[in-house]
Amino acid sequence: MKYRTYKVKKLFNGCVSVRNYVIYQCIREHRDLQIKFGKEYMIVPHEKLSKDLFQIHKSKFRSKYDGQTYELFDFLWQPNNNQGELFND
Repeated sequence: MKYRTYKVKKLFNGCVSVRNYVIYQCIREHRDLQIKFGKEYMIVPHEKLSKDLFQIHKSKFRSKYDGQTYELFDFLWQPNNNQGELFND
């Protein structure tokens, strides 16, 4: 599969936040990141993941489910609704 899909529930100041371990997994596996918000999505190419990262929140967070700590990296929400791109694997 070409993409790693990550669903977000909310936007913050026009940005979506993704946990650092999801991004690192995409970098290791040379996969693009597909971020879904509702019925819209955007694709962040693998090449941009390793160099275009920024953080709104510089804090570390702790998961309430498994206790794992993580950081959030943020991307400006720019949905791409070209459905054909999803099926070009």
